[in-house]
Amino acid sequence: MISTMNGGVGRAKRIVLGVLIAVAALLLPFACIALLFLVNTVNPMQLAFITSFSVENQSGEPIVFTPVGTYGREGKKSLLPLFTSEDPAIPSLKDRAFGLGPGQSATILYDWDDINLSEIAVRTRDGRYYQLAVDPRPTERQYHEPEKDRFAIPPIGNLDRIEPEVLAAVRGPTQLQRMYFMIALGILAPVALACLLYIWKKGKRALPSRAA
Repeated sequence: MISTMNGGVGRAKRIVLGVLIAVAALLLPFACIALLFLVNTVNPMQLAFITSFSVENQSGEPIVFTPVGTYGREGKKSLLPLFTSEDPAIPSLKDRAFGLGPGQSATILYDWDDINLSEIAVRTRDGRYYQLAVDPRPTERQYHEPEKDRFAIPPIGNLDRIEPEVLAAVRGPTQLQRMYFMIALGILAPVALACLLYIWKKGKRALPSRAA
């Protein structure tokens, strides 16, 4: 009876292990995404399009800013693809809501390929949104680096009220977390598959041989 129960438990464990191996194998294509990400950090074509600009808060009060870009002939708005470093080119996990106290400044790294920096959205302490237009004709000369590498946020009264399309981009979903999640899957999938296969083979060797 005990032997039968042990055999049933053993079969159940092998079934679960087999399912886990199948899942890990199905996730292997994500390894290509992780590999592409690693290659792209030193890809000369990627590095050639990374540039920087700085934002200085001259408004006299704390603000939160978000850089916004324009792409396509239709002038669609989107957050910029930001980076934490230029070489290697590592995408940033944060793409919006950078806080600045009065007189403070921040430097932003981004990829200007396929998008023009066009607005800097500004949120005040009371939650109101404004914008500083840094490119009045963003659909022209696509695509190019910003005309200046330093932008000053003036007193809030001198800013424009934010356009609906710019606000939608600021509040819209971000793709960064999803990208890093897929990269994590790409790294873990082959490691998990190798470990599970090792456990599977080790378990088969440990099975008692049947009597003739």
